[in-house]
Amino acid sequence: MANSARLEGLREPENLTHAASKINKTLYTSAALEKGSGKIKTLQLTYLSVEDGTEKAARATAIAYIAALLREFEPAISVEQQSTARVLNLLSRGQGSRFFQQQWGTLR
Repeated sequence: MANSARLEGLREPENLTHAASKINKTLYTSAALEKGSGKIKTLQLTYLSVEDGTEKAARATAIAYIAALLREFEPAISVEQQSTARVLNLLSRGQGSRFFQQQWGTLR
């Protein structure tokens, strides 16, 4: 993983490979993959807010990415209404928290 820092004292499982990608200036993704099979063990989207006049567009892009990821795991939900509503609900519930987590089936 480029430009990464390891936390001292923490040991990563030897069977995992970590990767990170920059999607755009406010959205990043990181994953832990099982060595050999390439199975995704964890996948995280990280949104960094901006205050430069592009906040609305950047937030809309992040919501679209998160909703698309949600639909991959729950293909029965509708594109615009249900998946976007779930993401907006998640964001509002976690607003102001350093960490917030919600589990839907296999997603957490």
